[in-house]
Amino acid sequence: MWYVFDKWRFREESASACRLTDEDLIASILAGTPINEAQAVAESTMTGIMGRDAVYNGQAVTWEKSMQVQTRHGPPEYAMATPHAIPPGAMRRQYRFE
Repeated sequence: MWYVFDKWRFREESASACRLTDEDLIASILAGTPINEAQAVAESTMTGIMGRDAVYNGQAVTWEKSMQVQTRHGPPEYAMATPHAIPPGAMRRQYRFE
């Protein structure tokens, strides 16, 4: 009776998680109910920050305490280190030979 199981195999193409996510997103937009995962992404990021703080401090960290912290971990201003000129874009019927 074991020969029946030896002949069976999965014949369908398995969809990747990325493809299924894209299909769900497109279907929700077409249905007029777009998926908004901003809160889940923000909470996930905050969970990572809390984990880092707990490891660095060696103490337990609570959600409420973490939400009250005003520490800035990035630079005071995000800007280019040096100014860069933006080259002119391609224009129809305008050629430049150098």
